[in-house]
Amino acid sequence: MAVDNSRAGRGPRRLPEAHVPRPRLVDRLRTRARVTLVCAPAGFGKSTLIREWLNTTHEKVLYYS
Repeated sequence: MAVDNSRAGRGPRRLPEAHVPRPRLVDRLRTRARVTLVCAPAGFGKSTLIREWLNTTHEKVLYYS
């Protein structure tokens, strides 16, 4: 079985133009935890939230989807 790694290391896509900023959730991601799990049903904005947070941090991050 072939594995598509074409997006490996890039993280979630850019923020959509019409995204709704979620500063309280971004603040919660700023904890110094070694591992953070973002879990919600499809379409609830998990990748958008992670991208918003990545735009505000200089930490090394591994994004696994």
